[in-house]
Amino acid sequence: MRTKLLLKRILAFCLLGLLFISVSGQATFPNERKKFIYYNDIDGLPRNIVTCIEQDKYGYTWVGTGNGISRFDGNAFMNYQQLKGQTINQLLIDNGNTLWIISEQGLYRYNRTIDQFQLKYEGYVHTVFEYLDEIYFANTNKIMKLESSGITDVIRDNNMATFCITKEGFWLGKDLRGIKFIGHDNISNFNTISLKGKSVQTIKEIDDIIFFGCSNGELFVRKTDETVSRVAIKNHHAIKKIRKVNDEIWLATDGNGIIMLDKELNYSGSLNRGYLKSSRLSSNSIYDIYHGDDNEVWIATYGAGLVCILDDTSPFKNIIPEPGNRNSLVAKEGVSVFKKGNHIYLGTNYGLSVLEENTGKFSNLSMNQLKNDLKGSKVLAINTDAENNFWLGTYDGLLGKYTSDLKFIRSYQPCGDEATDMQRIIFLHKCNDNKLLIATHYRNRSLLNFNLKDETVTPVSLSFGGVSRTNFQIMSLREDRNGEIMVLLRDEGLYSVNMEDNLLENNLPEVNKRITFRLTDFYLDKKGFYWLTTHKDGLVRMSKDGREFDKWTT
Repeated sequence: MRTKLLLKRILAFCLLGLLFISVSGQATFPNERKKFIYYNDIDGLPRNIVTCIEQDKYGYTWVGTGNGISRFDGNAFMNYQQLKGQTINQLLIDNGNTLWIISEQGLYRYNRTIDQFQLKYEGYVHTVFEYLDEIYFANTNKIMKLESSGITDVIRDNNMATFCITKEGFWLGKDLRGIKFIGHDNISNFNTISLKGKSVQTIKEIDDIIFFGCSNGELFVRKTDETVSRVAIKNHHAIKKIRKVNDEIWLATDGNGIIMLDKELNYSGSLNRGYLKSSRLSSNSIYDIYHGDDNEVWIATYGAGLVCILDDTSPFKNIIPEPGNRNSLVAKEGVSVFKKGNHIYLGTNYGLSVLEENTGKFSNLSMNQLKNDLKGSKVLAINTDAENNFWLGTYDGLLGKYTSDLKFIRSYQPCGDEATDMQRIIFLHKCNDNKLLIATHYRNRSLLNFNLKDETVTPVSLSFGGVSRTNFQIMSLREDRNGEIMVLLRDEGLYSVNMEDNLLENNLPEVNKRITFRLTDFYLDKKGFYWLTTHKDGLVRMSKDGREFDKWTT
């Protein structure tokens, strides 16, 4: 149920202890406001020595430290006991969204299904790299490839400190011996690029330029003309990481903060500790930089924890929690919004906030209150009834009924009868003054007709292929322009809800015949066309008779 919606991600990064500052006159920050958010062991980090950062497609930020690995979900850090006590040296998210970890024990693969780390290679490893969807890793004397049949040695060489693979071949960073290049075609033939006496610690290809960062602070690049040249920077500290941030190149150094280069690789500024600790960075020892999907920048520091830099120039008004202020949003992860009159109901993973538009005042149901009332706090569905009571559907708890002033009336279990059953409610839709339609992810009660007067529940059935069933996967539920309630089923298509007979009816047979793809949402426009979003097949527009069909992909 986790998404990467922009609002959710903006809210997610605003935690306790955030600092708002203005930075100007340096590199990427001319005349801009930035938010610097600082995290350390008080906030839940396992250690203030942060060594590496990665982000997966689910929105989790993975943080490697000197005391194991931590996963940040926007609300808290989850520290894994399995790798506790180990120094994490590198993290990699591959194209299949698999997390790879290098620790002092070896190479691990994160198994998301069982939420554990599986050791794939025991022993010293300094670099893991993905090339053409295959995983390569290296120690000081060989580069290996992880295959289904086992581990294969690819290159044997001495004094390797790092490596990188491009379409041309393998680039080996040598300890005090420069760089060695080995082509894909014949690894026995190679030519050595002369950076003799240089200890190359990091290699990175960005926009067809190969960057070589050295332990003495020097930076070299190889451009498309195949010449290797030195970049003019004032730095005598080891370059730990090289990352692209927007149109700039950021260099993480161990002692000189962050050095920034423009498109032409000219020095454009720096970000470091300075005289005021709270003004920019809390440490000049930077081990990693990560540019997130929402333009936030994560910075791993050695000794001062984790820093997140956010833009504060957005035209949006960001509603965020304020510690100690009851008149603010209850929690940071927003998952649902419902509006009735002047009241905006904001459901989060950790409670509910009701905002009165005219006054700007908040009324909140906290996580502890909801857990006490409904056994869960993830509010995915909200609606109101004719008596101005409001109903909360939780994913991890029960269905709840409250008065307009947030007083608890009672809870319901429309799906399972066991007290421990999560109802897994995803949508609430009021059909009239007497009926509430409940959509769930529950195993055998996907859509329910809830009678508000006598408080009875009747499952809605789907007849498909001569078989009637009450379990199907609902992706979206809407009332269209004609007042008809429609549900979108992931694999079956669009169906009308018959509330009288408690049935899903196939009133769009020609549309559903043409649906051979997995669906995610739908919309009926003024001209009578259905717009369908799909999981992997782009955007589809279709007439009701199925004759007019358009499809857009990347």
